Amino acid sequence: MNLAYEAVLRGVDRAARLATRTQGGRIRVYLSVILIALFALVALFGDLQRVLGADALRLDDALDVTGGLRLLGLLLAVAASFVSIVIRRDLLAIIALGSSGLAIAVVIALEPSPDVALVQAVVDVLTTVVLVLALSRLPRAQRLRAEALNNGSSVRHALLAVAGSALVTWICLYAFASRPRPSLVTPYYEQNAKPLTGAADIVGAIVVDFRGFDTLICEITVFSAAGMGVFTLIRHAMRKREAAQLPVEGEVETASHLPILPAHISGVDGVRTSPFIRALAYAALPLAFVLATVQIIYGHDQPGDGFTAGVTLSLGVGFWYVVFGYERTRQRLGLIRPALLIGSSLLLVLGGSTLPLVLGGGFFSPFDFGAALNLPLPKGFYLSTSFLFEVAICLAVLGATMFIVDTLGHPERDLE
Repeated sequence: MNLAYEAVLRGVDRAARLATRTQGGRIRVYLSVILIALFALVALFGDLQRVLGADALRLDDALDVTGGLRLLGLLLAVAASFVSIVIRRDLLAIIALGSSGLAIAVVIALEPSPDVALVQAVVDVLTTVVLVLALSRLPRAQRLRAEALNNGSSVRHALLAVAGSALVTWICLYAFASRPRPSLVTPYYEQNAKPLTGAADIVGAIVVDFRGFDTLICEITVFSAAGMGVFTLIRHAMRKREAAQLPVEGEVETASHLPILPAHISGVDGVRTSPFIRALAYAALPLAFVLATVQIIYGHDQPGDGFTAGVTLSLGVGFWYVVFGYERTRQRLGLIRPALLIGSSLLLVLGGSTLPLVLGGGFFSPFDFGAALNLPLPKGFYLSTSFLFEVAICLAVLGATMFIVDTLGHPERDLE
């Protein structure tokens, strides 16, 4: 028995060593493994004969590109994606990547799916801000060294990318063109969203009413953990650099040839900002707050939700980090504490979902507190579990994003 147990352990150790050989820290290797595994799964388990059949794939039903705007959006997305790959300047590559995402948002809006298009647009802009902040943390020497390592395998990566994208495109078209029957879930949501939840927006009803527990686990908890993960990893690396007394990024690239600017005119990485950009940042933050409030209050009846509201607020604050830099932003916006926001969001969700039990409702079930307590509220505003859920999602997204933005914008000389 002991011999069998030891043999199993040795087999597990050998399998673990084999599996960890691909864990070298290079994202391109990970993507290559994922795409090769996808090819293998389709070859082993996919009905290739049916997929390749001409009768199974109906392109006219799967992809409608007759509209001029839809075709233009697709072309812009492809062109911007190609530019982001071949262009040499990092900042221009980030802008091209953001343009590709905005073009996809236009295509989604034409489907029409305004909720998803709105989320795509705001997340794409926020991603651009985060990438700009991340770019300011990387010394140019490291970026050039990374480019040198990748130049030799660019042809292999290009072939793998083209083959992978063609396979995924074919699978998506086949899935859309060969559905065996109409959806059974969609009619249920269409018929019961308004009567059961009071929501005119079916997407909002699904997210915070019908599947609220899924949203708590898959959206609030996962997003919060991602923000705290970035905070932990980057701050740990910064402390190791400081402990080893290595030069920081600013000393490597900027200190030798750029003057130290006053805090009121310098932005991220000490770059000078114009009065026009600073005035725009001052106006953007309250505007973002107003938009986020409207999306939370009326998101159940129109496009917009707590996630979009959180990203909108994060854009306003992230814009401050880019324009004013870390020190001044933290001085002016010191009340925005990421850990407090995330903790408050979790408590609000659990408290708002449990409170209906006291008032005659059910756990994680739709409940209108305003109607139960006869509160005089403005027309269209419902103080319900859905509203509390949207506020919690907004706080979680804002807290997680602020963990990321605050960490990327944090100067390495101040680690406390």
